[in-house]
Amino acid sequence: MERFSMPIMIGFVVVLLSLWVSITEEAEYMQYKDPKQPLNVRINDLMKRMMVEVKIG
Repeated sequence: MERFSMPIMIGFVVVLLSLWVSITEEAEYMQYKDPKQPLNVRINDLMKRMMVEVKIG
């Protein structure tokens, strides 16, 4: 088994981290925070995310 050199391993880790960041950023998109979305879309998105206890309170 051939050992990888340190620069190659660091480059591999950087690529993996950048992929992970791009995936998690897409997963975290919240319509209710996007001012470009229509108001009814933003409200519906927010209401879906709220727990019943928060809605009642």
